[in-house]
Amino acid sequence: AVGVNTLKNAINTSYSNAAVGKGTMLACDSCGANSWIGASFASGAAFKGTWNAGVGADNFVNATTATGNSVLGSIAAQDGTAAQENTLAGYYAYWHLTTGSNNVALGAKTALNNTTGSGNIAIGYGALSEAGNGNGRLAIGYNPSLTTVNYNIIGNSTGQVGINKPASSIASLAYELTVGGRMAIETID
Repeated sequence: AVGVNTLKNAINTSYSNAAVGKGTMLACDSCGANSWIGASFASGAAFKGTWNAGVGADNFVNATTATGNSVLGSIAAQDGTAAQENTLAGYYAYWHLTTGSNNVALGAKTALNNTTGSGNIAIGYGALSEAGNGNGRLAIGYNPSLTTVNYNIIGNSTGQVGINKPASSIASLAYELTVGGRMAIETID
């Protein structure tokens, strides 16, 4: 442990933790196998999480039992109290995530307001940032959203995908893939 108040109050059976940064794992209580570089990871309440790894300040500040998360970027999943097996890369990625699991985020401010959603994939600046707590969603592009007309590629939990189609039309699509605008399909021999 390196840094002021890092692993300061590690108690009980805490094991195999590596921490660098002020206040990182401040109240580690039976937590284990966590590796973190950056100030204030799990610096709030008694932290019992395991197998978390990451780089960046102010991630999982309020974590209690978060497990199996990988994070790169500051202020990601700041409220991640019991988040499980998420892979997050980007500034403010899943900022309000509390209990969601198996999410993938790549890009700044991805899924900003998702607190409990699981199985989502958000790629690109602001992807799924307005989407709330849905499960099994896909958004790719610059600020693609399932609630506004800013869209590039979006999908829902029933397997329907729209390219340049508004999110409101996805649920009523007659086909599994609908493209708005021009499209070309070529056969490669």
